[in-house]
Amino acid sequence: MKSTSNFSNVSCQNQTDIYSKISMLVDDELPQNERTQLLEEINRNPEYKKVYEQEMKFKAYIQKNASHKKAPESLINSLKENFKLPADR
Repeated sequence: MKSTSNFSNVSCQNQTDIYSKISMLVDDELPQNERTQLLEEINRNPEYKKVYEQEMKFKAYIQKNASHKKAPESLINSLKENFKLPADR
């Protein structure tokens, strides 16, 4: 059975928009109404679902393997001092 909305037949601009929206969805940056609509579309379209699943796997991989080093206290204090408003100094 052929999908009614084929990813490869989508114009470049629409394809870019879809990738962008899927990325925003994965990063939890979409408003709730857009999130719901996009999830419905993803569930209807196997190609969108594949892209979404790849993005989710990539995000999980990054979260698992990225090291999160704490900045030295001296750097934190220096930044705080440099970004104070003139009235705060």
